[in-house]
Amino acid sequence: MKFHIERDWTTGDINVFLFYRRGDRLFVAKPAEVVIEEVSDYRPGDMTRDKVPPFMRLSSDIADDFMAEFAKALSDFGYHKPKDEAPAITAELLKAKDAHLADMRTLVFKS
Repeated sequence: MKFHIERDWTTGDINVFLFYRRGDRLFVAKPAEVVIEEVSDYRPGDMTRDKVPPFMRLSSDIADDFMAEFAKALSDFGYHKPKDEAPAITAELLKAKDAHLADMRTLVFKS
């Protein structure tokens, strides 16, 4: 299962493609339209399932693969970094900060 995400620069829309190959066969997801509508009888604090139903259901046989591939596609598109990259970035930032502080101490406390 693979996702591809691209922006249509003429409209500003984001297009999400979902497909997978099995042998020499290609399967694609049918286009789906997500329509956001107002809940006319909403009162603050009223967030029950009949007011806010899920807009997508994933069968258990594809759910894990679907979510993992969608997360990767979002990351590739630039929405977030995968969790396993965050500690490396943090470690590099801390190393750079330590080097900067050492340089500042040399400049400020130079006798």
